[in-house]
Amino acid sequence: MNLEAVPAAAILLVDDTPANLVALESILAPLGQRLVSARSGREALRKLLQEDFALILLDVRMGDLDGFETARLIRTRPHTEHVPIIFVTAFDRAETDIKAGYELGAADFIFKPYQAHALRAKVGVFVELFHKTEAVRRQAEQLRQMELREARRKLEAAERGRAQAEARFESILDLAPDGIFGFDGKGRLALFNKGAERIFGRSAADVLGESVESLIPDGIPIRGEDPFETEALRQDGSTFPAELTTAQQSFGGDVITTVVCRDVTERKRAEERVRALNRELAQRLQHGVEMVADVAGSLNPREVMGRLLIRVVEAVGADQGTLLAVEEGRLVVQDSHDLERELVLTRGGEFSAAPILERALKERQVVLNGALDPARLTSRVNNWLAQVRYTAALPVVVADDVAAVLLLARRRDEPFGEGDLQTLQLIGNVATVALRNAQLFTAAELASASKSEFLNMAAHELRTPLSVVVGYLSMLVDGTLGTPSDAWRRPIEILNLKAGELNKLVDALLLAARMEAGTIQGQPEVVDLVQLVREALGRAEARANLLGGQLLLETPPETVLVEADPIHLGRILDNLINNALTYTTEEPWVKVTVQSEGTVLVEDHGLGIPEDRRALVFERFFRVNDPILAPQPGTGLGLHISRELARRYGGEVALEASSPGAGSRFALRLPAVGSNLGAAAPKRATARRAV
Repeated sequence: MNLEAVPAAAILLVDDTPANLVALESILAPLGQRLVSARSGREALRKLLQEDFALILLDVRMGDLDGFETARLIRTRPHTEHVPIIFVTAFDRAETDIKAGYELGAADFIFKPYQAHALRAKVGVFVELFHKTEAVRRQAEQLRQMELREARRKLEAAERGRAQAEARFESILDLAPDGIFGFDGKGRLALFNKGAERIFGRSAADVLGESVESLIPDGIPIRGEDPFETEALRQDGSTFPAELTTAQQSFGGDVITTVVCRDVTERKRAEERVRALNRELAQRLQHGVEMVADVAGSLNPREVMGRLLIRVVEAVGADQGTLLAVEEGRLVVQDSHDLERELVLTRGGEFSAAPILERALKERQVVLNGALDPARLTSRVNNWLAQVRYTAALPVVVADDVAAVLLLARRRDEPFGEGDLQTLQLIGNVATVALRNAQLFTAAELASASKSEFLNMAAHELRTPLSVVVGYLSMLVDGTLGTPSDAWRRPIEILNLKAGELNKLVDALLLAARMEAGTIQGQPEVVDLVQLVREALGRAEARANLLGGQLLLETPPETVLVEADPIHLGRILDNLINNALTYTTEEPWVKVTVQSEGTVLVEDHGLGIPEDRRALVFERFFRVNDPILAPQPGTGLGLHISRELARRYGGEVALEASSPGAGSRFALRLPAVGSNLGAAAPKRATARRAV
């Protein structure tokens, strides 16, 4: 570090006694630094405004403004708050002054009378610190200048690289096999590479400046990066199919559209050949596809496999087929079919594994023309397979396990071939899906029936004792059993409220069970949707007042008529409004909007629904449990029941929008009846607020 290049440090000497200033200057003069004297605290503050100092020697006891007050003012200024201060004080005041000085951030203390060597040593430390700091600052400035020069050098190199890149780009454009051209915002051609010249049969000099429609008669819509096909025009007037990909870039005030053009004539011809092959394959597999449709039309596993057997025999031209179910590692006859004979195998009989079947079970793939070992088969099975010359085995794999094997046989001298293999592979894939769907549907039906039966039974069993409880509570409330004491009134009110909640839960369970069973009754009639919404808000108003919430209603000027059971429609509205009041941690805000086309929007500023749960809110028993919300009563059936009831009348309940922490918007849509006359402007929102 070169300290000689650093200027002398400025040291501010502050004392109201001239003799003391002279003594300080004489002691510090050998340090060779610039000494600046101030005869008062105020003069010192003015000098600190004029220049920077490496160190301040500040006398504690001064007349107009003592050293501590001066130091306090110095520390309040951002520019001087970090300048080191050495306080000068008499020895007899040392204990008091040192405590106060260090509280003001003193760097050190000097006691009168001065010790010249000690004073110079202390000041010299701060002078050396100043010199080193200044040297570091200068080196940092030099580094900054070097970085600026390096940045300029890199910028110049980048500019040269850009020019070289542009030259390479032009070269790449010309080497590209595809045609690349560009046009400006007015549709005038501004770029035309060698590939475009080759495809269109025109030179760049001829086309630049012309309209792009001279190449693409139908124009070029901007469709992003997805390629699309259109018709292009050559110079000789012939057309060809072209695949175009477009991109736009802005250059200054102009927008340039770049187009990559590819002549797809050969591809079109290849596609046509593939389509011809596909038509041949479709004709060959038509019978098999019809079989797949037949099999997929049933959800009964036994019926699915029975249809599969008959259709497979017909599809591959087999003479007979045997359906073998895999049960605990054994092959059991489930069905059999013969095109020429009435002989069938006994259902449920065990079928000894033949080599072709063992291979199909092991490889889980179609096996053609495998061997049969008569010695391992029973006499009845041997009789069944008499005169068979060729066989094929199709394993049906469900959930990674072989559920069944189809054994096909031909008596004629025609082995199963490649076409039969493809047909069987196609049939096997679809048969697997059909069988799996049938199994799942059967299991789902059993589970659904059990659940519905349980719901119905539980609701009925709960209703009887609940009716008794509600009856006695009502007698307690109305005084039939005597006037309750004041101490009992609140508990009775709570019991009555909770019994009402439980009654609603039982009603929801019973209604859900009846909906599952298809026994729910309803009497649709033409009703005023606005009036039903007002009634639902009236029912919710007491709860909103209790919660300190706000209910808003916005309606059209005309009557909105829909056809539905008013009780069912009221239940739907109650569910939507109560949910909006429930799922919030603050005072609820709920807005209900009725639209003339038969739509009711229920919007809240509550918790909202996470994106991964929005598809589940209409499922039975699903509830959005938020950890910041206390547990709420309910079964998770409200939205499910609301949606199913709306669908009974050709309507729908949907979650239109939801954002966690911002609220949700649900929509009830019902077909409007007739036409509504009058202006379509909505009324101003009507507010109800609990104070």
